[in-house]
Amino acid sequence: MTERHQDRGLPQLIDGLSSIADRYGFFVVDQWGCLHDGIQAHPGAREVLEELQRHQRPVALVSNSSRSTAPSQAILDDLGFPGELYAAMLTAGQLAERFLVDAIRQGTVSKVL
Repeated sequence: MTERHQDRGLPQLIDGLSSIADRYGFFVVDQWGCLHDGIQAHPGAREVLEELQRHQRPVALVSNSSRSTAPSQAILDDLGFPGELYAAMLTAGQLAERFLVDAIRQGTVSKVL
């Protein structure tokens, strides 16, 4: 890529995450579509997480799933992504649960259907 393209902020083509892993302190990776399709792991996805681990770069997994983290972790385990491969996980369901619990405790929500 030429300097001119980099100056414009255009995406840089890379040969893989290992070529840029040392530039970043951690990585945020979406589960669905990046690691798996809900049925099977994408080829090479586990190896990417292992490579980031070798570079000592923590990985946080995110998902817009309505599930809490426990069911999502079970799915990842079944698909060959054990918890040792990522430092944290966050789902939309977990965020919604935390928001509602806090709102109820603070009295800003009186009823949840």
